[in-house]
Amino acid sequence: MSSHSSNTESLSRFPLWQVITPVRRKVLLAMALAGLAAFTSLGALLFLAWCLRDLRGAPDIIPVWPLSGVVGCVIATFILRLQAFNTSHYAAFHLENILRSRLARKTLQLAPGALQQMGSGSVAKVMLDDVKSLHIFVADSTPLYARAIIMPLATVVLVFWLDWRLAIATLGVLAFGSVVLVLARQRSENMAQRYHQARERVSAAVIEFVQAMPVVRTFDSGSTSFLRYQHALEEWVDVLKSWYRQAGFSARFSFSIL
Repeated sequence: MSSHSSNTESLSRFPLWQVITPVRRKVLLAMALAGLAAFTSLGALLFLAWCLRDLRGAPDIIPVWPLSGVVGCVIATFILRLQAFNTSHYAAFHLENILRSRLARKTLQLAPGALQQMGSGSVAKVMLDDVKSLHIFVADSTPLYARAIIMPLATVVLVFWLDWRLAIATLGVLAFGSVVLVLARQRSENMAQRYHQARERVSAAVIEFVQAMPVVRTFDSGSTSFLRYQHALEEWVDVLKSWYRQAGFSARFSFSIL
């Protein structure tokens, strides 16, 4: 009982992992394959350094074993990364199918008043845009997360083994860039909320214009309905531009450091 409650508490801290529960095993397999690909990629660099050292010591002798290690690690990296992304993409498509089916069944169970209160734009955003945004997390981000965690850790261990002073300097630069990136993301939370609200208004205006097309053709030229869509679209563009201006420098600066 306690293990079940602790598991539920840990999942509540990471809601995305709770959403991808139906395909979690496939996602973990994809992350494991991506982690192995990170190790083989680092191994290719080590074999390349070994090859260059042997060539420097004996230019007339071909270093067969280091070259074989480079080729083997490169091939293994390619196969593992390809398999990881295939696994994660299949899991993402399966998850989209499951979530849209569950959302459709849940929508049918709601009262008409609740649907009217939510608005067609919000419902369409959840079933289309929000579920589609999960595809990016499951299909692309999870293998990259594994690589982004394992590769730096393995590199830091290797650099500490080579020279501890170089390792400390490297960690200092990474820490500074990470702090700048975290501060930039904290300032953009309000802009992200405004961006999603503007997208909901655009979706609602489009659905309203399409659903009212027979009435528009009969009683109106369409200018009033289209004007609401145009205003919603212009508001979305203004929010997007202001977000780019606000986060542009800090994001570029932190990424250049990292």
